[in-house]
Amino acid sequence: MLDSLHSPTLQRDTGLNSNQILELMKSYPFTLQVEDPAEFWTQSPDRYGAFVETYLKRVPDRKRLMFDLNIIPNRMVEGSPIPTSIQTGMEFDQMLYHAAKASGRVAVYAESTLAVQDLEIMDAVLAANTEVVQQSDSLLVSAPYTVLVRVDPQKSYQLDGQDWPFREGGQIIVPPGKHKITQEKREWNFLEWTRFKLTLKSIQAELLGGESTKRGMRFRYVGMTRTIARINREPYQIILDGQKLASNPIYFQGQWIVALPPGEHEAEIQANSAASLILHIASLLSSYSIVIVGLGSGGALILLYGVILIRRFLQRRLRRAMQLHNITVKNTQQIK
Repeated sequence: MLDSLHSPTLQRDTGLNSNQILELMKSYPFTLQVEDPAEFWTQSPDRYGAFVETYLKRVPDRKRLMFDLNIIPNRMVEGSPIPTSIQTGMEFDQMLYHAAKASGRVAVYAESTLAVQDLEIMDAVLAANTEVVQQSDSLLVSAPYTVLVRVDPQKSYQLDGQDWPFREGGQIIVPPGKHKITQEKREWNFLEWTRFKLTLKSIQAELLGGESTKRGMRFRYVGMTRTIARINREPYQIILDGQKLASNPIYFQGQWIVALPPGEHEAEIQANSAASLILHIASLLSSYSIVIVGLGSGGALILLYGVILIRRFLQRRLRRAMQLHNITVKNTQQIK
C-alpha cells in the first residue's frame, strides 16, 4: 500500500485511503506492506522512523506491519543533500535500520540495483539492536528477536548449558532474550552420536526456544505466514501442538524441507524410528569393523614387510661378515 497518511496529494491523485485499509486489518489477518511515495525518496532516511511511529498507533499487531524500500537509480536528487541518485551506503543502511523498527521485517525492491556491499551488510544492520559480549570462554547474547550469531564452524556449542541443534556451519540460531553460548566439551565416543543428531539449519519464523530429544528435536516458533524449516535428515514424524501433522517433506541437495503452519506453535520433529536407529548403528558398526579389519590387515602387512627387510638386512650383514672372516683366514695362512 502506498502511504497516504503522510502524503498530502496521494489520496487526491489515486483515490487510495490508507485509513480505510488499516481498518480492514481488524477484520482480516493480512500483513500490511507500506511503501512511501516517490515524493519522499530524497528526504532523510530517518523518515521511516516517523512512519513507523504513525502506523504503530493504528495497526492491531506490529508483527503484521512492514515497510517497502525502493532501490532505484533514477530518482531526482537535484537541489537535495542526497549525494547519489541511487540509495546506497549509509543512506541505505539507515533506511533499513529505521524501517525495521516496525517488526524486524523489511521488503526491498530492486532491479539488479542493490549494491553488493549493501547486500552483504544487510543482516548486520537488521541485527543492530542485538548486543553480544565476548568473555573468555563464552558469548553473552541479548536480542529482541531471533538472530544468527557467527561462531567457529569447526567447533560444537551449547546454549545456556544445553545441547543446541539449531545451527548451520558457523551460525547459531539464537531466540529472543538473554542467552549464553559456550563451547561444548566433547569427549571421545566410539559411536559418534552426532552422526544421528537432527539439526535445524534454518527457519522462516521467530524461533522462541527449543531442545534436543532422544529421537530429534522440539521447538517453539511464531510465524505470520507459512513457516519453512530446513533440516539435515529425513523426518520420520512431525508432531504439532501434540497432534501428528500430515506433511510431505521435500528433499533438496542433501537436506529436507518441512512446511509448518503460521501462528505460534510447538513442533516436535522425529528423525529416528527404532528400526532406522538400529539400522544406522549397525551400518556404523560395520563401517568401523571394515576400517578396523583394514587397518589390522594393513598393519600386519607392514609388520611382515618390516620383518622381511630386517631379516634380509641381517642376512647380508652375516654373509659379509663371513666373507671377511674367510679372507682373514686365507691371508693368515699365506703369511704362515
